Amino acid sequence: MGKLFSLCLMMVIAAFAVNATSEGTVTEQALQANDVKKTPDAMSDLKGLDTFFDAAIDTQMKALDIPAVTVSVVKGGKLIFARGYGTTDIEKQLPVTAEATLFRVGSTSKLFTWTAVMQQVEEGKLDLNADVNTYLRNFQIPATHAEPITLIHLLTHTAGFEEGALGYLLGFDPALIKPLRESLEKYMPRRINKPGAYSSYSNYSTALAGLIVENVSSIPFNSYIKQSILDPLGMTSSSFDEPLPDPLNANMAIGYKREMGVYKAKEFEIISNFGPAGALSSTSTDMAKFMLAHLN
Repeated sequence: MGKLFSLCLMMVIAAFAVNATSEGTVTEQALQANDVKKTPDAMSDLKGLDTFFDAAIDTQMKALDIPAVTVSVVKGGKLIFARGYGTTDIEKQLPVTAEATLFRVGSTSKLFTWTAVMQQVEEGKLDLNADVNTYLRNFQIPATHAEPITLIHLLTHTAGFEEGALGYLLGFDPALIKPLRESLEKYMPRRINKPGAYSSYSNYSTALAGLIVENVSSIPFNSYIKQSILDPLGMTSSSFDEPLPDPLNANMAIGYKREMGVYKAKEFEIISNFGPAGALSSTSTDMAKFMLAHLN
């Protein structure tokens, strides 16, 4: 259990090191609000980050044609930097803010699912080494191999599932959203490798782990995440719900793609049929709270 938690923690740190592209300006007042000690070292770090990110983000936005970016940085148990760059709505010229503008965090959503699994392990409701079929109610994973698939396999991408996506992973019509259990039964991939033999990225594995959390907690997955992770951490501008609730949707950054030299707005992607694998929308400062929860 300790080994797995360490793995999850390292992935949290790695994910945010790579995805440090968010928005929001931390002023002297903001520093006070976040209880950052204004020591010479802290202020020196802040000024250095300011210069670094302003230059680095500007360069990347121009090179990669990105209209909106947000960054947050934590150190010593505190939020020490958060800044937004660019425009969240080109037509309305709305600036990005670290505290309010939501972005899709993609597969970083998986870290919330794995955290939920570990919470249930701590409560004694899940065993990381048990056959996952123990926790499934409406369908079972076929016994293709002698070795059963365990939660350890799901959380380390070693369950041996074939990976797929076309026609069911991403969509745009909320009317096509199915209950998680129905989606995972309908789109179950083949088992092509023995559990533990190879590491192969699997959205299905993480979605299945989310369903298991839902089953043993008797709480719908999205509600569980809100009640057990988002609310306790004060992540009030984050949600796995799709479409987003109106108050959050109003602050959602619009996704754009340049076509024929012009930015074209894209629809909000729906991934709810595999939601635990990637449905989270969040702000830069909310994600900083999640980082701090793990680092502490």
